[in-house]
Amino acid sequence: MSRKFIGRFVVLTCFLAIAVTVSAAPKKKILFFTKSSGFEHSVISWKNGQPGYAEKVLLKLGEKNGWEFTFSKDGSKFSKDYLSQFDAVFFYTTGDLCSPGTDKQPPMTPEGKQALLECVRGGKGFIGTHAASDTFHTNGEDKKDPDRYVNHGENADAYVRFLGGEFIKHGAQQVAKNTVTDPKFPGCENAGHAFALQE
Repeated sequence: MSRKFIGRFVVLTCFLAIAVTVSAAPKKKILFFTKSSGFEHSVISWKNGQPGYAEKVLLKLGEKNGWEFTFSKDGSKFSKDYLSQFDAVFFYTTGDLCSPGTDKQPPMTPEGKQALLECVRGGKGFIGTHAASDTFHTNGEDKKDPDRYVNHGENADAYVRFLGGEFIKHGAQQVAKNTVTDPKFPGCENAGHAFALQE
């Protein structure tokens, strides 16, 4: 055998070994938690036992990116052991998750809430989307009006301190004009110069 052939064979073998190793990498496991103890958004509302729009989108993203999603509205599952199986917890939630609330799904226990906070402190990922800041309000601030949302500082709810803020309120939704200043920005490649969005 020639040295040239052996060299090519070694390079090819190394390449295949790397490819097999990369393709065999374990999927990242993500808990997508959508309990609604407050307002339930339509994109996470299950109809006739079928997942909501958000879950369908996440399944597609998971296939493309090597993410394995578990979908749940059951707060009673939250414990150190349950959360240990996930690489990250993804919240699309509202209200006090330690109460049955709007969706009547099983609530978290105070111990389950603490397990979440400890899980993230221990290095697991946390993703809070859209209404995650409308969750676990301090001293029922979400029920007060018009003098809502006093800054409670160190006396704020542990989740609110962990998150770094909380949702106050929003006015009527409206159509907003968006100008694309960088067409190479991810998601804007095919958006054109400008587009309107109901927000």
